[in-house]
Amino acid sequence: MSVANVSPIATGAATEPPASSNAETKPDTAPAVEVSTAEAVKFDTVRAAFKSPEPEDVLQAIQDYFKTYPRGHFTAACENMRIQTLIRAGRIAEARTALDGIRKRSPKNSLLKELESALPSP
Repeated sequence: MSVANVSPIATGAATEPPASSNAETKPDTAPAVEVSTAEAVKFDTVRAAFKSPEPEDVLQAIQDYFKTYPRGHFTAACENMRIQTLIRAGRIAEARTALDGIRKRSPKNSLLKELESALPSP
């Protein structure tokens, strides 16, 4: 597999932020997670940058997101896009380090295997 042609991996986050509703939540369902409009806009900026061929644009947008929302609703999606961007940019050592960080923080993360398989063999 060519590093330059890495396919996008599912981000693990909804592509649209959950809509707020004034309707009552059913007792047997969890309430919707509230995402601020500002956070959703910041994440939209990350997603738009991810489509850019310039890895530095993507990495800067992700860094800006994390500065404002270090434990935000879209953290996993941003980490995923960061690793994919590093791989596409050929910055494999950095991608492996970022993946190791996710593995330590969230060893049961459902995207670990997919991200690991996107990395070229050592």
